[in-house]
Amino acid sequence: MNKDFLLKKKWLTIFFATILGVCLPLFSGCSEDDDEYVEPNLTIEPADGISIDQTNGATGTFTINSTRDWSIEKPSDTWLSVVPMTGKAGKQEITVTVKENTGKARASVLNITASSLKASIEIRQKSKDGTEDLYTSIAALRDIFKTAEKDGKVTTADDGTITYTVTEDLMVKGVVISDRNASNLNSKKAGYIQDVEGNGVNFRSDKNHEYDMGTQLIINLNGGTLSRYKGKNSMQLGILADKVTATEGVIPTPIEVTIDELFANGATDGKYDGVLVKVKDAQFENITQTYYSGNITFAYHDVTSCGTNIISVPFSKYMADDFKNKTVRKGKGSFIGIAVSNLSYDEWNVYPRNENDLEEMSDDESTRCVVEKPNKDQAILKAIADIKKIEDGKITENIKVKGIVTSDKDGKNINGNNIFIQDENHQGFCLRFAEPHSLAAGTEVEVWLFDGTRENFNDLNQVSGLPLENIINQKQSSIPAPFETTIAQIKEGNLESVLVEIKDVEFKDISQKYKGGQTIQTCSGEEMIVYTSNSVFADNTVAQGNGSIVGNVSINKGVWQLCMRNADDAANMNGARCNGGLSITLDPKNFNLDAEAHQNVEVNVISGNTTLAWTATVEDGKTWCTLAENSGVGTGKFTFNIEANSGEQRTVNITVSAIGVEPQTITIIQNKQGQTLNLVQNADFTAWTNDTPDEWFVKPQGKEGDKDKGSYKEGSSSILLKGKIYLSQSVTNIIAGKTYTISYEYNQANDEMRHRIWSNWSGNGSKLTENKDVLQPSTYIEGATSNWKKISLELKAPNNADAFNFEIRAYATNKDTFNQETAEIAFRNFQVIEK
Repeated sequence: MNKDFLLKKKWLTIFFATILGVCLPLFSGCSEDDDEYVEPNLTIEPADGISIDQTNGATGTFTINSTRDWSIEKPSDTWLSVVPMTGKAGKQEITVTVKENTGKARASVLNITASSLKASIEIRQKSKDGTEDLYTSIAALRDIFKTAEKDGKVTTADDGTITYTVTEDLMVKGVVISDRNASNLNSKKAGYIQDVEGNGVNFRSDKNHEYDMGTQLIINLNGGTLSRYKGKNSMQLGILADKVTATEGVIPTPIEVTIDELFANGATDGKYDGVLVKVKDAQFENITQTYYSGNITFAYHDVTSCGTNIISVPFSKYMADDFKNKTVRKGKGSFIGIAVSNLSYDEWNVYPRNENDLEEMSDDESTRCVVEKPNKDQAILKAIADIKKIEDGKITENIKVKGIVTSDKDGKNINGNNIFIQDENHQGFCLRFAEPHSLAAGTEVEVWLFDGTRENFNDLNQVSGLPLENIINQKQSSIPAPFETTIAQIKEGNLESVLVEIKDVEFKDISQKYKGGQTIQTCSGEEMIVYTSNSVFADNTVAQGNGSIVGNVSINKGVWQLCMRNADDAANMNGARCNGGLSITLDPKNFNLDAEAHQNVEVNVISGNTTLAWTATVEDGKTWCTLAENSGVGTGKFTFNIEANSGEQRTVNITVSAIGVEPQTITIIQNKQGQTLNLVQNADFTAWTNDTPDEWFVKPQGKEGDKDKGSYKEGSSSILLKGKIYLSQSVTNIIAGKTYTISYEYNQANDEMRHRIWSNWSGNGSKLTENKDVLQPSTYIEGATSNWKKISLELKAPNNADAFNFEIRAYATNKDTFNQETAEIAFRNFQVIEK
């Protein structure tokens, strides 16, 4: 290796070592001159926002203090401008300039972002009068809603829901007290807010929301709604998501309350309704259950404090599995939740928001308070008349009642949990057990009433919430003879729940089936409703003649009605009707047949006069239709035969005549080979009897004096509907799994009416819920048409389907301005055709 190179290398090594020795101390000390790390910080002054005058060009200022660069989100409101919109770290004054305000006070929220930090400030502008009455309290909203109800400015839906649509700027401010993440709600659109006055309310947005607990909402209700579900529940806000500003707020402290205090202030929309509360000294009645089980939306748990009252605590199926599958807490303590008065007005639900709301309730069973129940064997027997005098609420006396069951569980025209009983003094009463019972008609029964609830359910006196173990004794006896009475005596109100017999009455419309409310009448015109629900005889045609009818007297919202037990209760309604029985009804009234030959097709002839002779004849020239049986006396039948059709679609009429009776006609349509078969009967309303379309059920709504009271009349191969009215037909011969085209046509000259389809599949007499979103839409079909317009759906019949209830519901667009002379909708060409 070169000697000079080694020498040079040595000197370079010494040089760099010297340089590094000097510099390293310098480098090690450089950190002492760096800037210190500053924590992110963002504050707005004044924190409670600013107020600006109503004049054009008026200004207001606020200050941003930030350790990071910041920016202001562009406001959606056009009545204000902000300068500057961005800035550097430090302190910066912001100027807000407004346009003239010619209306109510208004507000906008500005959102500021600095790195990962966010803040907001409320900008308020005074009203045209210079006032700052910006926000409407929840209590004031309730007053507005009540006034709208009183003034008739609300709409009422088919289920009784009352709605007022807000058409002005009503600003509401409140903090979200519900927990959307824990999901103890029935919808992702729902929640609760509470205002500074301590009032709370349920809201429902038009979209799924992301308002967490503690979020402050500023809501403009213009275009939204105030409503009361089914006309009974607490007021609810219907809000539009694009008219809500969400900022950071503070969750209010829960109000401490006892269960008995809740009931002491128990009016709907009362002191605690929709408010965050802490219920003290509470415990679950049944400590073996999980918070949620089953497939319903909410599982309800009775919670007591060993006082007089019981609240119901709901838990939603949408809650997390690791919570809802736990067994409820076994001990006593406090829990937090949102108090809500329920549909019965005098009961309360309290909704825990999440599992943390239950943390002060002990899981130690030894902490529970114990209510010593009296000995039911020592219960004092009370007459039914005395039971009726007991005030509403929990029964705390050790009493029992004795009577004979007069209702018929097998007829199923009564809730499976309910019975009517009657004592030796001809007094009747309704008892409601907590689950279905097995008590047959004619059973003499003693029932312990302690801890049951005395109440008026839709005006019917009853004791509810009775466990089956409260049945002390039962033995078979005999049903008491029905008490003979009149419609007028029943309406005096002294025969509630009594088994009665009404003589010399007849059904007003003998073409109807029992299901629903059918009217009976005397020959002098007295009327009463006979109510039938989903009984075993609901689809039977009502009794045709005049005579006596038996049933239990009931009442529903002030309307007295008779509840038949079974079809035999009308077996004696077979005499001559009030007009002498000179009438005939044909069933069915129309046939829509395929091209094949048909033999011995039966038609029922129904007459209220057992001696009325009648004869059936075929329309002249229609030799392809013949009668096998063509005459009879009283109620009977005739049969017809149809030859196979090798040509075009054809029609034949068969007329039934009798002396002194208006002839009745059935229409038979036979389709050509390969032609699709429409399952709807009398689809174009060409057949009418007594001003009613054959095969159709038309139910006008409303009462005398209502501008929009429903009515109808025959059109040209169509039906014309006016006002609020329902039109329906039960379409049979549906085959499960097949696809059907379901359609109809409508025509209306102006926009005074609107309508919607309101139909459903059914199977074995029960409604099916498949396709409910399109068969029962929430929206209406509105506006005038220049010609016939067709509405069509293509749907697959669900499993178990054997029928389709084809129903149209028509309404007045505005019932206050509705004109019976000019407003109507025409309907025709209803079709249900297998694809």
